[in-house]
Amino acid sequence: MAEALLIRWGGAHFHAFSAGIAPRAEIESFASELLRTYNVWTDGLHPKSCDEFLAPDAPAMDFIISVGSAPPAGMPTGWPGQPQVIHWRITDPVVDGRSVVRTRSFQAAFRELETRIKLFVLVHQRETTRKIASLGRIGGLRGARQDRASI
Repeated sequence: MAEALLIRWGGAHFHAFSAGIAPRAEIESFASELLRTYNVWTDGLHPKSCDEFLAPDAPAMDFIISVGSAPPAGMPTGWPGQPQVIHWRITDPVVDGRSVVRTRSFQAAFRELETRIKLFVLVHQRETTRKIASLGRIGGLRGARQDRASI
C-alpha cells in the first residue's frame, strides 16, 4: 500500500519501491481491493524482497522507511548509498478474524500510511523548495533532485 500511496502523493518528486524481508507470494487481497477502491492501484505492484535493493545494480535510495508495530528483525543495515533509515509505527493490518475485522484493519493501516506519506512528501517538498531557492540566490542551480524511497 505504501508504494502505491507514495507514487500517488509523491508524484514526480519520488521513485517509490516497496519490499519486505520475507515477502508473500502475492499482494494481500484486502490491500489490492482497498487500493483499487481508492483508485491508487498501480500496475506492476508485486511483492519484492529487500535483497533486490542490496544488489550492486540496485537503485540508490535516499530514504528507507520500515513500517509496522516495531522495526523488523533482520532488516539489512548496509544499504547502498547510505540512505536515511526511518521507522514508522503503523498498525499491522494482517489480523485473524472475520472479513469485516480484516477490512477495518486494512482501512486503518491505509489511512495511517496515507497521512504519514502526505506529511513526508509535504515536508520534503518544502525542504527541497527552500534549498532550491537558496541555490537560486547563490547561483549554479542546474535542476531539481528526484528522491528514491523504499517503504
